[in-house]
Order: sequence, then structure tokens, then C-alpha cells
Amino acid sequence: MARKIRDMKFDDEKYMQIIELGSDKVAEFWMMYTNMMDFRNPLHTKWYIDSINNKLNKITVFQDNINQADKILSRARINPGKETLYSNINQLTYPPSEYVSVGRANLPGKSVFYCSNAPGTSVLEVRPKLGEWVTSYEIEIQKENLNGLVVGIDATKNSNFESLNSHDKGINKFLNQIFTQEIKENEKEKYFKTALFVEAYKNFKDCIIYPSVASNAKGYNYLFQKEFIDKYASFKTARVHEIIDFKSKNDFRVECKFIAERINIEGDLEWIPVNGCPKHDINENIFD
Repeated sequence: MARKIRDMKFDDEKYMQIIELGSDKVAEFWMMYTNMMDFRNPLHTKWYIDSINNKLNKITVFQDNINQADKILSRARINPGKETLYSNINQLTYPPSEYVSVGRANLPGKSVFYCSNAPGTSVLEVRPKLGEWVTSYEIEIQKENLNGLVVGIDATKNSNFESLNSHDKGINKFLNQIFTQEIKENEKEKYFKTALFVEAYKNFKDCIIYPSVASNAKGYNYLFQKEFIDKYASFKTARVHEIIDFKSKNDFRVECKFIAERINIEGDLEWIPVNGCPKHDINENIFD
């Protein structure tokens, strides 16, 4: 395995030939390169970091100035059990650093705030099962000029894609693939593909915006540093949903059970029952 990766260390002349073959070949090359790596091996990880610093850190990424209407973002957590409510807002926000393992966009021990900009996307992301309760938590960012760095953009969702050169189109295709890759519980080391890329862009202004694992969903995922959330995020609302009909992990129906529109000075959620919920369909294409 190590011999194969040594043979793939970057040769600028060879890489230029790959770029000439088009964006699909660039994406294919990077996917092959990362699939051969064992991110449990520190040497493999070092080679990948070097490749990011030498090649990926120079790609075109887009700054997105986010308007006020789009500053309401949501996050979801599966409840510990049915008919069990989270009591405090701290149970819904970013986790303590000592409990953090490698994730889609964070290294071990680095606590960050994951959320989404479209209703339902955050619920899709936690992959609930029939009968489970899920709490979705909405925040509003209280910062006038919110700036995000968009990575792994998709031509079907973002018109900026066509303005990229062939190389950068290929890199964004690759990033789109790895950011939307399903990772099994026993293969968490594969998260290093994306987490190390995000770490290379750790000087981003306010947030990183990347495609949802539920790849056909309308929404994007957002990543904020926890310090930013502490300073600029305000509580808006929280809802508890029960999964009442389940066709697949990407297509199910929920019923709202409780809502909290206020928290007290200690951050305790003030839950009230929801009566007569019309029920909501959540899938990759619509969020009813």
C-alpha cells in the first residue's frame, strides 16, 4: 500500500497532463489517490496534508455574502429516547471538545457547530428511524456581514461552477463527492478526507458551506467555529418531531410533538405541546 502511494506523489508534469484530459479526470485522480490511503497511518496523513497545501489550497473557492433572510439556520439531534425531551439549549449546540472524534469537517478534539440552511436538511442528516424523536433547533446569526466559503459546489445548484477553469471544476467535483460520501460507523477514519481539507482553510472568514450528505437535498451544510456561535448566534425556536411514517432514510413523514420558542436565563427550554400538527413530509426534493 505504501509503495503505491509513493508512486503517486505529485509530479507537476504528469499532473498537467491529467488536467489537460478534463475535469472528470482530475476528480477521478484525486478520488483514486485518497481511496488508496489509510488515514490511520500518520505517514499517509502527512502525504495528504502536503498534497492539500501544494495543490488544493490554491483552488478557486467562492465567497458568499449571506443575506438576512438566509441567516436562520437549523441543527438536529436524535432524542435519547421516545417521550424524552432535551432540557437545556447546551444539549443541542456544539459538544464539549473532550467528546469530539473526527467528523465530516472537524479533526478529533475540535468542537464545531454543524447546521443547515434549509428546513429538513438537518433532520435528513441525522438519519432518524421510524418511531424516533428528533429535536430540530433554529438559530439566527446576528452579524450584519456574514461571509461564507463555498466548497464542493455543484453545477446543478450553483451557477458559479461554470466560471471555473477545468482544474478547479475537477477539484470541486472531487470535493462534492467526498463531502457527500456515506461513511460507515466503523470507517470514521475516512472523514479525514474532508476534515483535513477544512483544516487547511481554517482561516475562513465566518463559515464554510458544503454540500449535504443527502446529496439531492435542496440545502447546504454550514460549519461555524464554536467561538463564532457563542458571539453571534441567538436562539429562535426548537421543535420535537416524531418519525411516524418511514419509506427510506431519505423519505419519511414527521409529526411535531413539542415546540419551544423561549429559553430562560439558564438556557432551559420552555416546551409546550403541539396540537393538531398537519404532519410534514421530508425527503431529498421537498420539505413540506
